[in-house]
Amino acid sequence: MANNFTNDGEIQVLSYLLKGVSIKSDGFGGSSAFTFGDGNLYISLHTADPTETGGVGAEIGTTGTGYSRQSITFGAGSESTSGTGGASDPGTSMTGPSAAAGITWTASSDWATGATTVSHFGIHLGATGEMIMFGTLDNARNVANGDQVKLSQNALTVKLL
Repeated sequence: MANNFTNDGEIQVLSYLLKGVSIKSDGFGGSSAFTFGDGNLYISLHTADPTETGGVGAEIGTTGTGYSRQSITFGAGSESTSGTGGASDPGTSMTGPSAAAGITWTASSDWATGATTVSHFGIHLGATGEMIMFGTLDNARNVANGDQVKLSQNALTVKLL
């Protein structure tokens, strides 16, 4: 039973999922490029863990909030044999958003106040497509009317271990 990717295999899988690049025919017998619902990947923000079911119930609402899913692109893959601080953290990763300006949302109403925080994200196949990845934001925070939430260039890392 095979349960590990090579470094090249990891880059091919991430490139296929996050960039729509065809998997090398010499490595996997040929494949067409992966396409997203409307041609783009989108990122969503959540006030709770969407879990492996891809639940969007805790996604920020879109009515009167100034929130919508934003298009996101990822850069080239990279390989790592060790992590930061001396900890072992090998794997292959891609970072995004690749746009220099990053992604900014501006709240036009309260999104998360009191004990509720914007704490998680999801990656979707298209603006209304299914969630294929999710994770926890490094800095969960309250978001009130007028606040901005910014995802700086290459601040999000997707990693295969």
